[in-house]
Amino acid sequence: MVMNSKSTRNILLVTALAAVSVLSACGGGNDKNNNAGSSTNGGTAGSTDKEVTLRLFSNLPDRKSGQGLAEQMVIDNYIKANPNVKIDIETLPRSRSKIN
Repeated sequence: MVMNSKSTRNILLVTALAAVSVLSACGGGNDKNNNAGSSTNGGTAGSTDKEVTLRLFSNLPDRKSGQGLAEQMVIDNYIKANPNVKIDIETLPRSRSKIN
């Protein structure tokens, strides 16, 4: 199937407009008032005394070794840096199936 130059040009134009739209949403401004004094958009660590509880689902039930241990270390470091945050972890039950 051969496309004529008008169709090719239109497809390229639409693709370029879509790419510009997506990339413009990713750009951050260097405005001095961007997040100044705003605690609702994150702020700094420890800037609020409000307790926050996050629920995290993980498919790694073993928190003592392997990837489960690595995930637990990241969670522990986050909690240490953000003492007002509590993270409840829900995991899948361990499988006890035997292979015949």
